[in-house]
Amino acid sequence: MKSYPTLIAAVAAMGLSQAASAVVLVGWEEWASGSEPANVTSNDATGLGVETGDWRESNLASSNDDTFGTVAGATTVNPGAAKNGTNIGVTSGEGDYSFTITAGANALKLDGFHFDAQRKRVNSPENWTLSTTAGSITLLDNFASGTLTVITGLNGPSDHVDFDIDLTTILGLTDLELAAGESATFKLAFTGGNPTNTDQTTFLDNVAITGDLATNPLDPADLDQDGDVDDADFGIAFAAFTGPGGVSTSPADLDNDGDVDDADFGIAF
Repeated sequence: MKSYPTLIAAVAAMGLSQAASAVVLVGWEEWASGSEPANVTSNDATGLGVETGDWRESNLASSNDDTFGTVAGATTVNPGAAKNGTNIGVTSGEGDYSFTITAGANALKLDGFHFDAQRKRVNSPENWTLSTTAGSITLLDNFASGTLTVITGLNGPSDHVDFDIDLTTILGLTDLELAAGESATFKLAFTGGNPTNTDQTTFLDNVAITGDLATNPLDPADLDQDGDVDDADFGIAFAAFTGPGGVSTSPADLDNDGDVDDADFGIAF
């Protein structure tokens, strides 16, 4: 059975212990079965979740706090409410979920990956790893990992363990920026345990990717601030062209000598 998370997108300042400033760019807190994922689009980012393995959505797997990891913004889940988490381990001890974020009209700089997870029983899948597998940021296998040590034993929504991964501190993740329209995919994988025993499941809920809107151009020559340097930027520079000896206050004056001339075009090129 395929299950896809319903995406929520929010752009509001959030506290993040690992970073001075953070925004929940995309978050997944409700899972539903279906052949097509349901996504919410904002002006800043969209998200998509795709499973590999025998994941099954269930209200019993829900995290009942109001955070993504420890970052505020998730909806509190009450017992019996139609908010679902997802679980792995019904027929297999291994499975992963790939979470893709795509920047909208604004460039983004990612800084955190957050999720809630919990083992139900002693033979539930217990190990997790996080990788970047596709997109326009650094691709790095298993740059974060851990073991789920807490056993809930409960049969219903519970307060899962909160996980916050500060992407800015990971050695090797040198590029965390997405220009407008660019994407990045994170794979969260679970392994271990002995799920062939009865009800040896592991729960996953409240997944989010945080970051900041890139309010400044990623490159000084990105004059239209769309995340790349292309013909449109050269057009802006050409319109401001004054030639040697001219006077200009244009941002296209990349060498700050008071005019826009061949030297500036050279820098932009």
